[in-house]
Amino acid sequence: MLELEVVTGSGRRMTCSPSQHPDLFCAVLAGLGQCAVLAQVTMRLVTAPAKVRHYILYYPSVDALTSDQELVQADGRFSFVEGEAELNPGGPGWLYYLEAGAYYDSVPPDDRELIGDLHYQRGTEQVSSLGYFGFLDRLAPAVAYLESTGEWYDPHPWWNMFLPGSVTAPFVSGVMADLTEAGIGASGVILLYPLRRAALRAPLLRVPDEHVIFLFSVLRTAAPDSGGAPGPGVLLGHNRALFEQARELGGYQYPIGSIPLTPGDWLQHFGPLFPFLAAARRRYDPGGILTPGQGIFVPREG
Repeated sequence: MLELEVVTGSGRRMTCSPSQHPDLFCAVLAGLGQCAVLAQVTMRLVTAPAKVRHYILYYPSVDALTSDQELVQADGRFSFVEGEAELNPGGPGWLYYLEAGAYYDSVPPDDRELIGDLHYQRGTEQVSSLGYFGFLDRLAPAVAYLESTGEWYDPHPWWNMFLPGSVTAPFVSGVMADLTEAGIGASGVILLYPLRRAALRAPLLRVPDEHVIFLFSVLRTAAPDSGGAPGPGVLLGHNRALFEQARELGGYQYPIGSIPLTPGDWLQHFGPLFPFLAAARRRYDPGGILTPGQGIFVPREG
């Protein structure tokens, strides 16, 4: 991110960057809308590839999946890496898989070099080549289907946490052992992303202090008309319980989900950076008019 143009809570249109109003720049990035509204972003672009070699590899357990995720994240062999879980259609429990992509322009990469040393279940791999836009838009059919059934418009009480890599496998395994289709919804999604801590440089983006961290997402769907399934309020309670368990292990909320938090929770979340955010809020939004729904400063301000 090179530069941001914003409108502050006091109505000023300002340009900020690492060298120009750096306090505002840092307060806006991962600041949850507490100081200003983004109007324009300047960032570096990279050349888009022509094609993507796309891999889906199935694993028997969370441990096996995360072990290979850490390996490929460390050596950078793929351009894109994530993990998912889906209900096992042939029996109880869950299936885990690694989804990865290797970008190229004309000559496809050697599959053996990319996946030959990984510990997926042989014979389950799905390998294909996609155009770059087709890869980016690969979820469009699923979205269209959910729109046609109406599930796209149901409440989505999502849960997202950054976990230390050292505790991810046992924590996720425990959560998945107790999770049922009713607890996530028929169109719910489980995601597990490996991330390098060094690549996340926005000060207010709170993540565990380990070299490798994981974003664990339980993307629930609450269907009010499904009869007997947990409603949004029940699922929000489940989110809160998971949040507390993960926080005890050194996890941090990725604040795009639905977890009921108190001002005290936010104080703990931002930790030593809370005074910085509070000072920026007073400086750039003295009336406290921006994004009050987060409840970060209520009832602190005034």
